[in-house]
Amino acid sequence: MVQCKLDLTGPQCKSCLDGIIGQMRKLFSNDSSQGQPSSFLIGGRLIGVRCNLRYEKELFFEETNDTIKIDMPKNGMSGVLKIVIFGVPLLVLLILGLLLRPCIVKKVRELLLHRDLVILEKEIVSESDSRFSLFRYSKIRSATDNFSKENKLGEGGFGHVYKGRLTQDQDIAVKRLSPNSVQGFREFMNEIKLIASLQHKNLVRLLGCCIKGKERILVYEFLPSDSLEEFIFGAGAKQSWPVRRHIIEGITEGLLYMHDYAYECIVHRDLKPSNILLDHEMNPKISDFGIARICLSNVTESNTTTAMGTFGYIAPEYCSQSVYSTRSDVFSFGILVLEIISGKRAIGSYQLSERSYELRKYAWQLWREQRCDELVDDSLGEEYPEMDVMRCIQIALLCIQDVAEDRPTMHDVMTMLGNGNKRLLLPVQPGSCSMHIFTDAEIEV
Repeated sequence: MVQCKLDLTGPQCKSCLDGIIGQMRKLFSNDSSQGQPSSFLIGGRLIGVRCNLRYEKELFFEETNDTIKIDMPKNGMSGVLKIVIFGVPLLVLLILGLLLRPCIVKKVRELLLHRDLVILEKEIVSESDSRFSLFRYSKIRSATDNFSKENKLGEGGFGHVYKGRLTQDQDIAVKRLSPNSVQGFREFMNEIKLIASLQHKNLVRLLGCCIKGKERILVYEFLPSDSLEEFIFGAGAKQSWPVRRHIIEGITEGLLYMHDYAYECIVHRDLKPSNILLDHEMNPKISDFGIARICLSNVTESNTTTAMGTFGYIAPEYCSQSVYSTRSDVFSFGILVLEIISGKRAIGSYQLSERSYELRKYAWQLWREQRCDELVDDSLGEEYPEMDVMRCIQIALLCIQDVAEDRPTMHDVMTMLGNGNKRLLLPVQPGSCSMHIFTDAEIEV
């Protein structure tokens, strides 16, 4: 134990203590013949003028909270050696952790994603479709020849569609969604569950999905025939009236199932010719449910922040107020029927009495003037049942009325198509469409 008077400064205390500590070897050694003490006495004290020192071989001083402890070197590894042995590896691990953090986070996310997908697959298989599968990305890439241009079937605002072959006798349609899509994983899973729950002969069947990183892929059954768009507007598109009516009835059945008989009431919101596919027997199948939404059973209409779909097929209330319902699909269906009958596109300029009209107003004007025969596609010639065609035109005009409540339901449409004796209501004149139809002269200018 060493002590100094309280009036000493730090350097003064140290100098005083160094002096008396230096006397220890000389005064307390029992052998100094060789210049080095062989052992020390059992105890002793050195008392200076302003500092003193005491030591014993036995404990004589009990430490308290007021004791000032002086750190003295201890036997064992030095502080520098400890830093080298323990600090450097920890620093290396820290740096590696920071460098590998993105990979670790990515791996953890992939594991969690795979877990959620497995859960999703089990739910779909148990609740709706036992044939639903999760596909490996490598398998889809191989089936489409690495998404080659030769296998590309088409593209839209949500991505590209490719033809693929899983086995020698199983072709598939692969919809590869755009990697820039703002749709999150949870929303995408909900969409998959929604599509997988729809099981009907007039709806395209979802075989499975593939999710890897930013890739979002839907795998559908492949239909060898073209879409309804090619059927109506393609080069040399000539089909008899029975085939056209068969297509109209099939679309009706598919929409009726979605609205009234599916697990949830589904509104497609983007019904148009390119989203109606045809199989080898010309059966129509509604496809592309990318923006389809559920309508709650106790709600007849819903609001959305932005109207989505294809102009020309969007119902007026959806376009102007972003309000959609099952009657929005009915409007799109009415436009489809007019296109199937006339062979004319919804967005176009059609002359009548020196005025230009879009298709729905053009059809209504002809119906009002009892000139519906002029609306019928020329490729049908005279070989069609006039009364049946006129009835389908009137049903279409009822479907495209401006006020949603004035439109029939798909159940009503099915009844009107199936019962030729049922008296039909008279449609009202459609309002003006919020688009400008350019004339040929305006285009030339």
